[in-house]
Amino acid sequence: MELIIYAMKFVRIIYILLITTVMMTSMSCDGNNKKGSLRHAVVLKFKDSSSPDAIKSVEEEFKELPNLIDNVVDFEWGLNFGDEEYTHVFFLTFTDKESLEEYIEHPSHQKFVQHLEEHLDKALVLDYFVSE
Repeated sequence: MELIIYAMKFVRIIYILLITTVMMTSMSCDGNNKKGSLRHAVVLKFKDSSSPDAIKSVEEEFKELPNLIDNVVDFEWGLNFGDEEYTHVFFLTFTDKESLEEYIEHPSHQKFVQHLEEHLDKALVLDYFVSE
């Protein structure tokens, strides 16, 4: 039994590393890949108890944030079709760390986070600067 638990944990670690690699590779293929840009990757899994309408509402609210907060340079999102560890992936691009910090503190983002937390099972957030 312990071997099975260890194997499952190992598979999850490999999966997270694979997600990170895929995210970084996909980001290197877009036209907004200026060296020094800051990427904010948000990977989510919603609660099983959240209705499809509630999840759609969170998606729509997240998609609206770049229209409400000026310092978002680029935004994209999609559904993870790999496994059910995480279901949604969102990428935001900023010019620098200060822009990201302003975004995080912005009242529209704070309101969104409150709404998200009602339906959130877990999240993985990665922030990095584009190096090439």
